[in-house]
Amino acid sequence: MGDPNLQTWKRNIAIEIKNIDIETVFTEWWELKKLSVKPQELECLNGRSKVGCDLIDYYFFLNRLETVGNKGINFYDFIKNIDYYKTKNYIQNLLTYCYQHNRYVILKDTITFMVFLLVV
Repeated sequence: MGDPNLQTWKRNIAIEIKNIDIETVFTEWWELKKLSVKPQELECLNGRSKVGCDLIDYYFFLNRLETVGNKGINFYDFIKNIDYYKTKNYIQNLLTYCYQHNRYVILKDTITFMVFLLVV
């Protein structure tokens, strides 16, 4: 299964970024369940709809953070090596964008300042 301390560290970071309670999961489940497959009832679900996102993230957010992206790293590697990645232009651009658009998360006891753009 791996190092239990590492798994706890990862889980704590995931919760710090996106803490979803079970009541939210049930609420979203019932909202989704009310929908039918009739096109007029599904119009509210477009590319920008967030209905069901918390339901999925409740079970899979930790896995999303472990996914290796197009730069060859996952979120946790990014955190561990933040000083190195801060020197990269694409990260500097991301930090600037996130700061300007108030899309940042402060992770206590991990690093002093971390930016992560959540794509939901």
